Amino acid sequence: MKKSITYSGIVLCISYIFAGILYITGVLNPSTQFIISSLYMFMPLLSAFIFDRLVYKNNPVDSWGLKFKFSLSLFLPLLFIPAFVVLTLVVNTLFPGTELVLNHIEASKNMMTPEQFEAARPQLESFSPALFYLLQIVSGIIAGYTINAFFAFGEEVGWRGSLLKTFEGKPFWQACLFSGAVWGIWHAPLVLLGHNYPEHPQIGVAMMVIWCILLTPIFIYVRVKSKSVFVASFLHGFLNAIAGFSLLLIVGGNDLTKGVTGAAGMIALLIINIALLFFDQYISKDRIMTSAISLNNFIEDAATQL
Repeated sequence: MKKSITYSGIVLCISYIFAGILYITGVLNPSTQFIISSLYMFMPLLSAFIFDRLVYKNNPVDSWGLKFKFSLSLFLPLLFIPAFVVLTLVVNTLFPGTELVLNHIEASKNMMTPEQFEAARPQLESFSPALFYLLQIVSGIIAGYTINAFFAFGEEVGWRGSLLKTFEGKPFWQACLFSGAVWGIWHAPLVLLGHNYPEHPQIGVAMMVIWCILLTPIFIYVRVKSKSVFVASFLHGFLNAIAGFSLLLIVGGNDLTKGVTGAAGMIALLIINIALLFFDQYISKDRIMTSAISLNNFIEDAATQL
C-alpha cells in the first residue's frame, strides 16, 4: 500500500496546488471551468511521470499500460456506456416528480435559457427525433474515441495506469475501493466550483466519491480485460461525450437525483456491477473481478476478449 499512498499523495498535492493557485488568482471561476477542468485532467499524468520516473524509476510503458492491439475489447465502451445511460434513464423515471421526455425539442428546452432555445429552435425543428438522437450518438462516439479520449488519457494514465499498477497482485475489489475513493476526492475542487452538482456543491463532493467508487470496477475491468490504458481512455471519453443524455431527457428532480452522477446513476452502476460480476464469474473465462489484479500478459487472441 505504500506505493498506492505515495502516488495518491503526489496527485492530490499537485492537483490541489494547481487548483488553489488558479482560485486565488481568480483564474479558476465558473466562466473558465471548462478550460481549467480540461487542464486539470492532465494532473494525474504529470503525477504519474513524477511517481514512475523520478520516485520509483519505473518504465512508463509497463506502468502506464501503453499497449494497443486491435481486438474486441476496443468496443467495450460502446457496450458499457449506452447501457449505463439507458439504465440511468429507466431508474430515474421511477423517482417521484421526474418524467422522461423523448421529444428532442421539449428536451432541449429544459437544457437552455429561453434566448438560447429560441435561437436553436429552427435548427431543432429541422430534425426528426430519431435523426437528432442518432446524430448525437454518432458525434458522441467520434468525440469519445478522439478529442475526449485525448483529455481522458491524462486521467487514465494516473488512475488505471500508475495507481492501478501498485495494486498488481492484490484483490480486485481492494483496488476498486481505494483508487475509486482517491479518484472521487481528486474531483473536489471542480465539484466545489459547481461541476456535476451545481445546486449542491458541498454535498456533491461526497456524492462524487461514492459515484467514482461505483464506477471504478467497470473501468478496472476494461483496463485489465484489454491490457491497455487506451481502451480505458476511450471508455472515459465516450462517457463524457454522451452522459448529457441522462439529463437532457429527464424533467424534474435535481442534481443529486438525476443523471449519471446522481442517485439514479448510482443505482444503475450498482446494477451494472452486479451484472458484470455475474458475467465474469459464470460466463467469461477470465474471472477478473474475484482474482488478483494482473496487468502483464497482453492477450494475443482477440476472439477471447469478450
